[in-house]
Amino acid sequence: MATDAERNRAFRAERRRQLKAYAGLHRAALDDVKRLLEKAQANIAAELKAAPSDFQSWHLANLNQSIDATLAEIGTEMSEAGSVRIEAAHQAGVSLIDEPIRAGGINITAVLQSPDTRQLAAMRTFFTDKLKDVSREAAAKIKSQLGLAMVGTQTTGDAVTQVQGILKSGRSRAITITRTEIGRAYSTAAQERMSQAKEVVPGLKKQWRRSGKIHSRLQHDLADGQIRDVDKPFNIGGTELMIPRDPKGPAKETVNCGCLSLPHMEHWRMAQPDRQPFSDQEVFLNPRKRDIARELNPPVSRAAPGLSSIRALEREHATTARRIIADQLQTESFRRFLKGSLKTRDHFPVGLLGPDLKAALGSEASVLRLSTYTHIKQQAHRRGQAFTPADYRRVQPLLDEGTALQESDRLMLLFGQVEGKLWKAVLKRTEDGRELYLQSLHRATVKQRRREAARHRLVREGK
Repeated sequence: MATDAERNRAFRAERRRQLKAYAGLHRAALDDVKRLLEKAQANIAAELKAAPSDFQSWHLANLNQSIDATLAEIGTEMSEAGSVRIEAAHQAGVSLIDEPIRAGGINITAVLQSPDTRQLAAMRTFFTDKLKDVSREAAAKIKSQLGLAMVGTQTTGDAVTQVQGILKSGRSRAITITRTEIGRAYSTAAQERMSQAKEVVPGLKKQWRRSGKIHSRLQHDLADGQIRDVDKPFNIGGTELMIPRDPKGPAKETVNCGCLSLPHMEHWRMAQPDRQPFSDQEVFLNPRKRDIARELNPPVSRAAPGLSSIRALEREHATTARRIIADQLQTESFRRFLKGSLKTRDHFPVGLLGPDLKAALGSEASVLRLSTYTHIKQQAHRRGQAFTPADYRRVQPLLDEGTALQESDRLMLLFGQVEGKLWKAVLKRTEDGRELYLQSLHRATVKQRRREAARHRLVREGK
């Protein structure tokens, strides 16, 4: 008989598989909308190009009729595609509950009735009508702009520009509707299925999972990991929501929301914390998330075998810390870190600042960190430079002897010759002054150094 830990592993693995399948379905629904509206834009652009430049009244009637037909056809195609996708999303929501529980050893499909599809029918009608509205409203606005051009209120060129803006706005609205309603069908089906399953699956609860978007709602991030009884609402910053995109919730908390409600088995021991840690990319691109991460997901202080933690390096004497960092940059662990396969840390020490640079940046920290995300991003910029892990050993000589230029209170540029080549490094201090990051490292030219020196304050002349 499987242990709770084994059942939990199987449950969570299948849950991940179901979420991956839903993500693919969601992308396909958005691709449908984008493809069809791009088709509409191309067709209308061709019609405008072929029309007489003065939009005389006898031409305008034919043009308006053609635009009506084009957008009506696109509206019908969007609603038909949307109908298929929303049914698939509803079924995926049911599978999100059934399949992980089955993987954990409990087959609920044998004892539960099929979900009631009446609510799905109502959601499908609402969704497809909203998509048709997008095309109808766009047609009305476009005809209005062409009419203004005909009577001379605006030029033909201005009218064409306005039409392009209307189509772009319609595309954005259709994507928002699709993202919200497909997600709503998914969460609604999952909630209905959990309501049925809780009667036969002891310990079944639901858990809020944040979207992982870079610029997400603060209260939704803070709710991540929240666990509730199936029939109880989540508390999202004081707003009660039964599910993400709850139709009874306010638009400010539901429209474009990408969060999920996951099945959670309370009595199976969890190998992972309830909260999902912020990714390195999220923290890098959204400083607000870095602050939340410190409060909710403090960094793991353990180091990989044979590696010193950053916190320990901060306490070492400068000479010792430099030696340890230099040694660690030559390890297999550093190479694995650069590949993203070192699971024990997402930052790696690459240098130690002296008192002059530390004071200029107003930093409490001395250890300079490299994040996985920064390394990945920089790889794209270094194409053709044959950059290797060994090149990070150039950082310390730049810190010790390079020309230092202050770009802002939190950014510093370093230029210096290392082994016969000119290098540039960019350092960044976090807003609270507690951490330092290597934001960029690449080879530079004398012209670049001269240009930057003319624009920024000199902190230290290089040796």
